[in-house]
Amino acid sequence: MYAALSHCWGGIALTVITTLGTLPRRKQRIEYSELPLLFRDAIQITSKLGLRYIWIDCLCIIQDSHDDWEAEAARMCGIYEGAHLTLAAGSSSSSKEPILQARTVSHIPLRLPGYAEEIIARKSTEDLKPEWNGGPLSTRGWTWQEYMLSRRVVMFTEKEVKWHCKTLTQCECSPQAAGPDLHSNLYETHRDAYYTWHTYLEAFSRRKLTFTSDKLYAIAGAASKIHTAVGSDYLAGLWKNNLIVDLLWHRDRSIGIPIAKLHSNNPDFNPPSWSWASIDAALEC
Repeated sequence: MYAALSHCWGGIALTVITTLGTLPRRKQRIEYSELPLLFRDAIQITSKLGLRYIWIDCLCIIQDSHDDWEAEAARMCGIYEGAHLTLAAGSSSSSKEPILQARTVSHIPLRLPGYAEEIIARKSTEDLKPEWNGGPLSTRGWTWQEYMLSRRVVMFTEKEVKWHCKTLTQCECSPQAAGPDLHSNLYETHRDAYYTWHTYLEAFSRRKLTFTSDKLYAIAGAASKIHTAVGSDYLAGLWKNNLIVDLLWHRDRSIGIPIAKLHSNNPDFNPPSWSWASIDAALEC
């Protein structure tokens, strides 16, 4: 069993990565002292939960090898879905910012579902409300898929720790309350799967990517889940068997973006004009 980490890089200069040059040394060992604070916290949490391994993208993918990056991006669905749980650094804008931060609120003991060891949680008060979508992590394109594909997520935010899984969500602000999670759709029918895809696109399109060329890669894992349900050909973000409906996408005009900035100038990324991937804007499907 292993944990996976979902985090904001904060720019490649702010984190430790694996390259073709560092790969031989990485295979031998990775010095704990060389790791940024966020990774050290993630390793400590993983160990406390009784897990031996953790998957961290910038260490497990060779960043200057396009072939390795492309192969691993295609496997992202299996990586996050196969993890025992995902640790999500919700409030850290870069790997230099720790997951475990000092908090000024009152605390109480709390047990995560399925784990015997207690953690220290914040005490519920009227002025501290659940923040399911807050923090830097919720603005990044790649991390949307990481959350949606994970079986279990422990989200660390500025004020509290939150639990997400396929059957419930739970937070420190109300540790006794539980409800169904938002990503529990099992894609059981064609109709539900296509509707789910449109919902996913709208949420994903409101997030940011450092490289626009990552757009289809960053949602490919979710697409593979939809493909399993519908068996349709995947056409640059649309589905052949639902093409008439899929083509009705349009940008959300309530979010003002100059027309000149809607289309990517990246010569290495030229999706067809009929695909939503051809514009950089929030979508309505």
